[in-house]
Amino acid sequence: MKLSDNQVGDRLHAALEAVGTEEGEAIRGNTALAAARQTLSLLEQGRLIAAERNSDDVSVVMSQPIVPPSEYGRGGYRGGGYGGW
Repeated sequence: MKLSDNQVGDRLHAALEAVGTEEGEAIRGNTALAAARQTLSLLEQGRLIAAERNSDDVSVVMSQPIVPPSEYGRGGYRGGGYGGW
């Protein structure tokens, strides 16, 4: 079975909600959560932009700035543009 674009979007959104907004106890966990939030958000945004452009090109995902690891640690990074983390 293949998923429709809407089903893919629903699953990306569900994954983002599953990651949640809580912080990890350790820097390692916090960094992993921040990276997961950023990645899932960019994938979701890239899919929406590509759909709006009626294109299969999701290169917008590849052209986003990378947040240095030092900004992830100790709760300093709150993500960009999704849900106000």
